[in-house]
Parts: sequence; structure tokens; C-alpha cells
Amino acid sequence: MNEKERSCITQSHQAHLASARRRVAELNRGVPFDGPLKGFTGGVKWEADYRSRIKQIALLPVVVSIVLLLAAVTPVMYLVHRWALLQRKRQIVKEIALLENAPPLMDAPDNKDLEHLWAYHGLHGDGHEEDEKVALLNRWVNTLYGDEVAEAYKTHFTSPFDVLLAKLSKALSAYE
Repeated sequence: MNEKERSCITQSHQAHLASARRRVAELNRGVPFDGPLKGFTGGVKWEADYRSRIKQIALLPVVVSIVLLLAAVTPVMYLVHRWALLQRKRQIVKEIALLENAPPLMDAPDNKDLEHLWAYHGLHGDGHEEDEKVALLNRWVNTLYGDEVAEAYKTHFTSPFDVLLAKLSKALSAYE
């Protein structure tokens, strides 16, 4: 394993740690609870037709019963929501502790290309945002191939919107 690969693995370890810290910070800011009564406006639109209005009146006790049941289970659902957030936060804190206390595994793939290196040390899973993945890949290209190659592929490391905007600006004529 060469020094460039070691550097990429260290960068990946740092990216995993930064991602985990970001996720804990997001949980600390709070995740909103959408109770089961969200969306109820409290109003009834009465039908103009008398038959339809009689049906609405007949169903009113059922609807009120359902609303009362939902109101009764809302505190329990809130506690379950908070418990799940606490469990998720504990899991991420454990992940941070492992990353801080253990050095990265210096294991390089036999095939010396980005795809195989990513398979070994990339940011996998749902917890990582696309921006974090792109930033790590950009650092790896800089480390492995140098600034000239990274500059040549710079458009691949910008957001898809920015790439689309630049291509449209070049392709379309000036507007009036």
C-alpha cells in the first residue's frame, strides 16, 4: 500500500466521523413530531343535498370517535417517537466513539481504481449525504491523481443543477 492510498483511507475515516457528528447535531436540533391529528382542519363541509347531509350526520359519531381515539394515542405515539430518536442518537454516539478510538483499517484493494477503493473505504449507507460523498471523492481524486486531473474533472464535482445551468447557458442564445 502506498502513501496516497493511506491518505485516502485517512480522509475516508475523517469523512465518516464528520458525517456521524453532523447526524448527531441534526438530532440535537430536533426532529418534528407529526401527530395523527395533523391535517384535521376541524371544519365540516356540509353537503347541499339533504340525503348527503343526513349521511354526514349519521357518520358524525364515528368520526368523532376516531378523532377522540387518535387524540388519546397521541401522547403514546410521541413517546415512541422520542424513544426512537434517543436510540438512533445512542447508536450514532457509539459509532463516533468507535471512529475516534480506533484507527482506520489500512486495507487496500487489489484493483487500484476508484471504484474498488470506494467499495473498501467509501461512504456507504443512508446516513451520508450526497455532498459528503462528492467531497470525499473529490479529495481522493486530488490525492491519487493530482491537481491537474482533478481540475479537468471539476465539473463532475459540482452540483447537477450547476452543471445543467452551465450547459444550458452555453447551448441557448442570449435572451432579450
